[in-house]
Amino acid sequence: MMCKNKPRIRIHIDIAEVQTAEGRLQLFVTIDRTGKFAFVELHQEVGKMIAAQFLRNLVSAMLHTIHTVLTDNGIPFTNHAHHKNRL
Repeated sequence: MMCKNKPRIRIHIDIAEVQTAEGRLQLFVTIDRTGKFAFVELHQEVGKMIAAQFLRNLVSAMLHTIHTVLTDNGIPFTNHAHHKNRL
C-alpha cells in the first residue's frame, strides 16, 4: 500500500548520441514526469555496465524513491537473452 504523502516517481530514461568538441558522446537523460526533475550524464560509450552505474547515480540524486522506470527497451536496459527464451 502506498502512503499518500510520498509521490509516485515515474521516470523516463533515454540515450542519444551527441556531437561535442571532444567528439561523439552518449547522453543519458532522465526526466521525472511528476516533479519535472532532470538528470543527465555524458559517457564515451553505451553499455549495460554504464547504464547500471547511471541508474545508481540517479537513485542517489533523487529525493524520493523511484516507483516506475520507462525506457525505450534498448540493449543497455534489457536482458535480450531472457527475451529470446520467451518465444
